[in-house]
Amino acid sequence: MNYFHHYDNLNPYRSENFLTPFQRSVYNQHRQMFPRQLSAEDAIEIAISQVPGTVVDVDLDTENGILVWEIEIVTPQGMKYEVDVDANTGNILKAELD
Repeated sequence: MNYFHHYDNLNPYRSENFLTPFQRSVYNQHRQMFPRQLSAEDAIEIAISQVPGTVVDVDLDTENGILVWEIEIVTPQGMKYEVDVDANTGNILKAELD
């Protein structure tokens, strides 16, 4: 049985989501390892507030142990930037010419 299968949509506070003690411990470990993340849309909003332009690529990656949204933006002047947004905090980690 795959205990991670439906955890993305699981709300542990709803009574219909009853879990065995083992399932609850696995769920809690999973929540600690993968804290709540920004959506791609939220990360894009943060990135274009720093570098206005058109988003041409979005990837979720890990850099130095941090989950990061890598967003490529082309400015109206044609310059291409890569903006890295921390997927957990929303902080901009870097914004540089690509």
